[in-house]
Amino acid sequence: MPESVGQLLRGWRLRRKLSQLDLANLAEVSTRHISFVETGRTNPSGAMVVRLADCLGVPLRERNRLLVAAGHAPVYRERAVDDPDFVRVREALERVLRAHEPYPAVAVDRRWNVLLANGSFDLKFELYDAAADGNLIGVAIELPAQNITGGLMSAELDFGGPLVFDVF
Repeated sequence: MPESVGQLLRGWRLRRKLSQLDLANLAEVSTRHISFVETGRTNPSGAMVVRLADCLGVPLRERNRLLVAAGHAPVYRERAVDDPDFVRVREALERVLRAHEPYPAVAVDRRWNVLLANGSFDLKFELYDAAADGNLIGVAIELPAQNITGGLMSAELDFGGPLVFDVF
């Protein structure tokens, strides 16, 4: 069951460590109205949702979620990095990433997916041999940033034969 606008607002209020009285004072409404919205006894107008979200410092994407939960249309547009309207922002991000070279730099989304990376952002994994006193025995793999999604790396490794592991 999807969360109601009251449950979402209450979650944001608690996250910000505000009482209903504090939020009511910030939004210039009565505590009774805040209570009614949070318990679902009243459905707030779109303007009230935006005002409360503004007082709580809710990010725009989450404000849309609050509006939809209250039965209103989303107000704030969300764009992908490759959106034609996003060209200038993408160019600025690429310029910042290039300026960080020769050091690796990356732009990620809210879920830690790599959106953009500079040329220095290649991952190197080196293979160490515990049986040889932990000495480096060679580079096992080099991965470009495109192999990383959601903060997780995936790769296929071919060591030319079976790997033997000691289990203690």
